[in-house]
Amino acid sequence: MDKKITGIALAAIICIIGIAYLFINNPDLANNLVLQYGVAGLFIATVIGNATIMFPVPVDILLFLSAQIDFFKIGIFTPLILGLILGIASTIGESTSYIVGYYGTESLEQMTKKQFSMLDEAKKKINKHGGIIVFLGSFTPFPMDIIGLAAGILKYDYKKFFVFCYLGKAVRAIIILYAGYYSLTAVRAFFGF
Repeated sequence: MDKKITGIALAAIICIIGIAYLFINNPDLANNLVLQYGVAGLFIATVIGNATIMFPVPVDILLFLSAQIDFFKIGIFTPLILGLILGIASTIGESTSYIVGYYGTESLEQMTKKQFSMLDEAKKKINKHGGIIVFLGSFTPFPMDIIGLAAGILKYDYKKFFVFCYLGKAVRAIIILYAGYYSLTAVRAFFGF
């Protein structure tokens, strides 16, 4: 990649991390984005929540609670469509760790021994199993940042990274959204509101 793309990518990462810092210090900001801007706000909150590297932002809780909002007016299919859309948002956010791994060495120097050990293990697994590791990492609560960093360091094909990460994130989002949809519907029915 040329220097112009590198500069743009690094500027984008700095902006996203700065905005993520705002989200961490003001948890109501994500809720306000969703309430005010609907799907677009949820998309932005999801990108930012997944863009943080090594410090978690509870995007899953926001997805779970947003499941009751029928954004598309299609009832039970809303969590499915929303999950497919938010899979893209999550993958865009997770790309920050890939880019840092691809271009950054200074950030790697600041890692703890435990994080470095996890990174080394992730690199070995990606070398051996490739996309399956990216999919499983994006689907599970495992720290996807480690896998993204490892994939970037290994110069793993970004298109493959994006596709496998998207598949895992979309499936995860759909499951969380349907869990929220059915759980909150059951609670409302039980309590009569």
